[in-house]
Amino acid sequence: MFEFSGVTSFLLFTLVITVIVRVFYSLVVKNWNYFSERNVEFKRGLPLLGTMYPTMLGKESMAISSLNLYQKYSDRKFVGMYEIGGTPSFMVIDPDLIRDITIKDFDYFVNHYFQLDKKLDPLLGRTLFSMSNQSWRDMRTTMSPLFTGSKMRHMLTLMIEKVRDFNAYIRDDITSKTRTNGREYNTMDLMMRLTNDIISSCAFGLDTNTLKEPENEFYKMGKEIAYAIMGVKALFLLAFPKVATWLGLKILNDQHDNFFRTVIHNTIEERQKKNIVRNDMLNLLLLAKEGKLHDQNDNESDQDTGFATISEMITAKTTQKLKNWTDDDLVAQCVIFFLAGFTGVSTTFCFLCYELSLNPDIQGRLYDEITETNEQLNGKPLTFEALQRMKYLDMVVSEVLRKWPVGTMMDRAVSKQYLMEDNDGTKVLLQPNNVLWIPVFGIQRNPKFYPDPETFDPNRFNDDNKKNIHPSTYLPFGSGPRACIASRFALLQLKTVIYHILLDFKIEPSSKTPIPLILKGGTNALDPVGGFFNQLTLRN
Repeated sequence: MFEFSGVTSFLLFTLVITVIVRVFYSLVVKNWNYFSERNVEFKRGLPLLGTMYPTMLGKESMAISSLNLYQKYSDRKFVGMYEIGGTPSFMVIDPDLIRDITIKDFDYFVNHYFQLDKKLDPLLGRTLFSMSNQSWRDMRTTMSPLFTGSKMRHMLTLMIEKVRDFNAYIRDDITSKTRTNGREYNTMDLMMRLTNDIISSCAFGLDTNTLKEPENEFYKMGKEIAYAIMGVKALFLLAFPKVATWLGLKILNDQHDNFFRTVIHNTIEERQKKNIVRNDMLNLLLLAKEGKLHDQNDNESDQDTGFATISEMITAKTTQKLKNWTDDDLVAQCVIFFLAGFTGVSTTFCFLCYELSLNPDIQGRLYDEITETNEQLNGKPLTFEALQRMKYLDMVVSEVLRKWPVGTMMDRAVSKQYLMEDNDGTKVLLQPNNVLWIPVFGIQRNPKFYPDPETFDPNRFNDDNKKNIHPSTYLPFGSGPRACIASRFALLQLKTVIYHILLDFKIEPSSKTPIPLILKGGTNALDPVGGFFNQLTLRN
């Protein structure tokens, strides 16, 4: 049997200790005095776990950790913090500085901090969110026409069809399983199934019928991918990208990638064989790929869908066929649309149902506006124009996005040197690859900007009040050219669904509704302890 000699054992021991010391130095000691040397106010946190260590230890959600840090330093323009692993970064607090970073001086902050290796994650690495520099600009300018007014009108028709199916399903479920007019539901389960059907129809042209067939493969795969992105593994990969590349780790596995490739390629092949033209996202992406999207004479590039609408700041490209756009590039954009709707929009729906159930006066006023609009339509389907006229609906949606922004923090990576100055005259010269965080959740709960911020109050967004809101204190979809490209789609979906649900049902608390709502720790998602539960009661 092979045995180590004393010298060999000593050398191995020395090597291990040396590696441990070098790793500890590079991750902790090297940057220990980064902020103090620059006279920047900062919060260190714990070695390796960083400033947001309560989240890493499962004690707080990322939203609450960022809120606590923001509130502690809210009188400053920025504060130093440490990432997981010990890398120094900055939290930007001042609204004017946020405006400069995201809009005025955008060329210094073009990219996101999170970057995924396209070789390891061929789909997620090709999404618009993950792209950087010129490749991002090319894709963004090409895709911006997908969300104009006329495109959204076509999407609205598909949404209405699915939410009417939803209402019919719930109505039958209540009348067949109870002797009362109401029944308790897991709201998240319902909303994820509904949004899955809406997104699969609007993006892929598929009829998934998840309400009646909750075990369909599309829905199951969507949930797996959504949970994978929110999981601990994803946080590790994003915090240590070089280690992830070295180990060959990826967020989505080959089964996930191949599933979406197969679904989309089969759909495209069927459409080409049968000459099918459908007004959905896939068709628009195919037109964009061929450079034909601008041939439709659409002059509604900045169509308003409410207060939270993000104005497009990227000028659409002249029509031309995209170069080097692979099949995976097309599939990737479908995947990111699906995930944004599946997780982000469904979560917002749940918070909206929660708030309306606890505020029956607000729900009553919104119902009055909905019934008035329904009477004006005189039996005709909901229209894009009718939604635009519903001011109180927009106020309610704006407020739920204010109180419960799914994107609790925004990130930006520094592209070139940039000078920041604090209120006390402290200056710091940012270097390329420095990371900035913008605490959306904290900013939108600052009583200086939104008095009594824990109260759900849609009147913050009435005509008199909304004109006084600083644009950089309201960031549910981000800000500037890197803001969410699909804000119009998300708002249209939110409004269409809540319009139809309230038309037929009253949303009430149930025995399982968590009051007060407390967010789970150890996650970057807005996930309440006890989940989301409400009772839906038939109005007629």
